[in-house]
This record gives sequence, C-alpha cells and structure tokens, in this order.
Amino acid sequence: MNNPRTLLKELRSFLQAHKWLSSPLVRYRMVLIVPIHLCLFLLAAYWAFLVRFDWEVPSNLAPVLPTILLVVVTVRGLTFWLFQGYQGMLRRVTFYDLVTLLKAITAGSLLLVGGWLVFRRPVPSGLLVIEWFLTLTLVGGLRIASRLWGQAVYPKGAFRRALFVGTLSDLELVIGYIRRSRHGQYYPVACLDQEGVHRGIRINGIPLWNKIDDVPRLVRRHGVQEIVFCSPGASKEVMNYLVETCSDPSVSFKLLPPLQQALEGSKNGHEIRDLTIEDIVNRKPIQLDETLIARHIRDRRILVTGAGGSIGRELCLQLVRFQPECIILFERYESSLYSIQLELSDRYPHQPIHPVLGTISDAQGFYKLLEQLRPDTIFHCAAYKHVPVVELNPIEAGYNNILGTRHMARAALAHGVDKFVMISTDKAVNPTNVMGASKRLAEMYVQALNGRAHTRFITVRFGNVLNSAGSVIPRFLEQIRSGRPVTVTHPEIERFFMSIPEACQLVLQAAAMGQGGEIFVLNMGKPVRILDLARKLIRLAGRVEGKDIEIVLTGLRPGEKLYEELFDRDEEPLPTDSEHIRIARGRVHDFDRLENEFDEIERLVFQRDEAGIIHKLNTIVPNCSCGREVLERRRDIANKEIEHGWRLTGPNLHSRPRRRDI
Repeated sequence: MNNPRTLLKELRSFLQAHKWLSSPLVRYRMVLIVPIHLCLFLLAAYWAFLVRFDWEVPSNLAPVLPTILLVVVTVRGLTFWLFQGYQGMLRRVTFYDLVTLLKAITAGSLLLVGGWLVFRRPVPSGLLVIEWFLTLTLVGGLRIASRLWGQAVYPKGAFRRALFVGTLSDLELVIGYIRRSRHGQYYPVACLDQEGVHRGIRINGIPLWNKIDDVPRLVRRHGVQEIVFCSPGASKEVMNYLVETCSDPSVSFKLLPPLQQALEGSKNGHEIRDLTIEDIVNRKPIQLDETLIARHIRDRRILVTGAGGSIGRELCLQLVRFQPECIILFERYESSLYSIQLELSDRYPHQPIHPVLGTISDAQGFYKLLEQLRPDTIFHCAAYKHVPVVELNPIEAGYNNILGTRHMARAALAHGVDKFVMISTDKAVNPTNVMGASKRLAEMYVQALNGRAHTRFITVRFGNVLNSAGSVIPRFLEQIRSGRPVTVTHPEIERFFMSIPEACQLVLQAAAMGQGGEIFVLNMGKPVRILDLARKLIRLAGRVEGKDIEIVLTGLRPGEKLYEELFDRDEEPLPTDSEHIRIARGRVHDFDRLENEFDEIERLVFQRDEAGIIHKLNTIVPNCSCGREVLERRRDIANKEIEHGWRLTGPNLHSRPRRRDI
C-alpha cells in the first residue's frame, strides 16, 4: 500500500496535469464559499443550543428555534460580507486573515446581543458565548485546514507573498485580475498607494496603505517575499526609496507589464520581470516631435557609423520607425555588423539595409562609399570611448577619433550630404583625459566646417548611457554574479546617466531641429553617485553589501574626473523648443587654423609621437589638461634607457597608419 507521501506526490501530479478541473472552482469560488460559511454559521448556532441545554432543546424554545437560527445566520452572513471575510483564497490564509475573521465574528455577536436587548427577547445565559466560540472554531478551522491542505498538495513556493505598489486605479485592476485569474503565482498581502492619498480601505479584501515608511514594517509583519510595482504608473521615486530601505535580501523586486497588455491577453502580457537599474533611474518621460523627425528621415538614405555599437544599434532600430529609404550600416567589426544586420532583417524584413564593413580611418574607402551610396544624412557614432584604454593609447585616439572624424566630415561635404550629426560626450567638456580631448577637438572641427557648403554639421553631446558595452553597470553586474568585490574608484565620484533608447530618441530630435553649427546638449537630469549605484545593483541582485558582496575603493584612474560637466566654462547654455535639449553657445574656432593643427596631428600620428600628440591636445583644446600618465610613462622609459644604456621598446600593438589612409 502506498504511503501518504507517495499519495500526495501522485495527487500533485494529477492536479497539475488536470488544471481544468480546478479552474471553474477558482473562477466561481464565491458561489461555493458563501454557502459553506452560511452552513457553518447554522451549524455553530444549532450546536450552541445543544451544548447549552445538554443536547436537548427546551420545549418553550423549540417553536422559535428556526427563527433564531435564521436571524443568527443572517447577521453572521452580513457581518462577514461587511468585513470582506469571503474574499481571498482559503489555502493562502494568513494570521492577518484570522484577525479579520475574529473581528467579523465578534462584531456579529455584538449585533446579536444588541438586537436581543432592543427587542427584549430573553437570551439564555452563555448561549451567545458558546455560539461565538463554535463559530470561530468552525470557520477558523476551515481556513487552517485549507491552508494545511494547500501546503501538502501544492509545491512549496507555488505562491509568493507580495506587496503591490501603484496608483489606486492600477492596484484595483491588478488585484482584481489576480483574484479572478485561474492560476496566480502571487498571494497579495498588502497594497501601497504611491500617491499617499487613500488609506484604511481594502481592495478585494487586501488592506491599502498610503505611507511609504510603513513598507519595511509591512514586509516583516506579512512575511513579504516580493514587492511588485504596477507599470506604467509606478513612481521611480518610490522604487528608489524602497530599494534603498528594504534591506532584507530575501525580498525581491518585480515590475508588472503595462496593465492593458495583461488585460488584453497579449503574448507577453503576463510576463513579470525583475526590476532593473534602468527602471529606477529617475528621469521624466520624453515627448518627441515625431512629425518633425519623420520629415527628416522618411524616404531618405541614412548612414550610421559604429552601427554595431550600443548607440549605433539602438539608433538603427529607432530609425526604422520613420521609414527611411535605406539604412547603411557602417561598422569595423564583422561580428557586430553581422549581429545588427540579422536583428534588423528579422524584426523589419521590409526595411532595405546595406551593411558595409570598414573603418572611418580609411579616407579613400569612405569617399568611395559616399560616392556609390549617396546618403542624405550621416550619424557618426564610431569612436574610441573607454577613458583608461584611450588614455594609454593617444596615437590611436588621434588616428580614429580626430583624423577619422575629419575624413568623414570632408567626405560628407564633398558629396553633398544634407546633414552630418556627430555623437559627442560630456567628457569633452574641460577634458582631463585623452578621449575627452579628442572628442572636443572633433566637436570644434565639425562646428568650424559648418557653413562652407550645403552640408549642415550638427553635434549632439550627452553623458553615460546605461548598459552600454564595457560600461560600469555591466561590469558591476558581472562582479556581483561571480561573487567578486565590486570595484568603485572613489566614494564621491558621480556620473550622468540616461537609457540608450532615451539618448537615441533625443539624438533624432536634435538632428531634426538642427540648422547647422549647433552643439546640442541633452538634459541628463541629476548626476548619480557611482557608490550608490553599486549598492542598488547589489540590492537588486538579492545580495547584502559587506556580507555577500564587498565594495572596494580602488582610486581614480588616469584621466578620470570626480564629476562630469555638460557645458564648457566658455559656453552659454541656451534653451530650445524641447525641454530635454539645450544648445551650448560658445566660440566657433577658425577653420583654417584648425586645418593646420589637424595636419600637425596627422604628422605626429604618422611619426607615432605620443608626447607630441598630448602636447598638441593640451595646446589646441581650451581648458584641457590630459595625458599626464602617458608623459610620466614616457619619462620613466627615457630614464631607464639612460640608466641602462639601451633603448627600451615594447611591442607595437597597433598597425602603422598607412600614408594613403591619412
């Protein structure tokens, strides 16, 4: 004969394989729950009479017993309805539900006492006390038995105790949907009105709170396992606060999909995902002038350099929405080019795409490309961007970021490209590193070139984007996943952040607005302290700082600033028609002088003179102080050469620039 454990396993398998059996019961459970409770009320009242009178009802009470029982059952039924005692699933009962049950039964008993006193009906001594106790025992026993049954039959962890956060309207939809759903994964124990307006009411039996400070206490009281935010109305301020204050690592954070998707039953409508750092970055939603953007993109040939990078890829995906005639993907890395080509082809099979493998440093190749494909607009995203790497390789910064941009700008001018949009960085402002100085010099050249022919040259400057390849967030996440210490350079270091889609939307908006010669600066919001960012990522991963994951301060890297700026000391910020975009108005540099300086940089690059390039950047770029680490390294090498009497040369990791390329 099978033992009880084996029977339970077989029962679980049967119920999971035949969910259709339990689905009608879940959907129409109120039809069963209310009659069951009324029967229990009747049984408790009748047993109370039997217990009180030694199992024999007195003859004087027998004629009125049916009326008394009807009154008791009616009062009990109404008080349970008022206290929402019928709501919820019995097998997920909590201590809080039992407290509600006690309140409902006690309130009913008080009503019965009051009624009998008002109508002066004699009540046998102790009868109502016995009835109160039996009602509590039967109804409470039903709930406890249902919970024990659920724990035995259903797998452990099948239902997650959740606290839902959102607006009142969102919460009503979500809780109602969960109550009606056939197979829910959550057991709601509390709700939080993020607007802080409503309190003391219940949503389908779930208590609603309005003070965000109550959440840690609610988490402890109800044993909350997940805090679920209702999208799209979830407040980022509330998200940030709860991530910072709920220190229990067993509590995870989830984000519901937009409610309309869930209610309409879309393909991914029921997918609830983990909260990410992008969700809690506190930024206002962007309102784009899509009509203006479409006017500059539709039926035009668009070329994107660095199309396989983080910004280039997202820019291509967003360009498709505006129906360009063709998107030319220009990328130096074969695998990245192939990846974006496949993604666009799979998602937008009707969009013409032209992939081109090449480098912006190949002047002749790029001239030939423009001659053949004749793009109307160029988005120049290709550049070396990692500060520590570029800091130690100033020759390649000059070769790619400076001379490569000049090749492209000249080619665009020569072939009548309508708009040339260069992507820049906040590190170009008062630069302290080679990467920032090279991008600032590219800004100066592009701006000075504007107005010399039909082509309109535009620059768009912004800060860090979340989750770009090789940036701080992917590095932190990898360190957390592997259990290694999270490395932060300085406790006070701050950076601007925006999401990649948001940055690309604003790039398109600025490109459509631009008339030529502008340096547009995206509104990056408030800077984020990197140490706080690391702590939030550790918390979102369900780890504890100092216990599971350490944070190690490593010191500032060469060329790294404590904080970034969006405007140069010599620039004046001006507003535009978009609250998310401003213009940096500053001095436009003399083009002929810049051409001579670029020729000199070209010579230094060809001669592979690192110190000369550093000196030239510090001389040309205003407010620049970069390359100290490179110069110190050069001095150390020179001292060793003198000391040992031999020439110290390391392997040349980069190919020598060919004369025809530059």
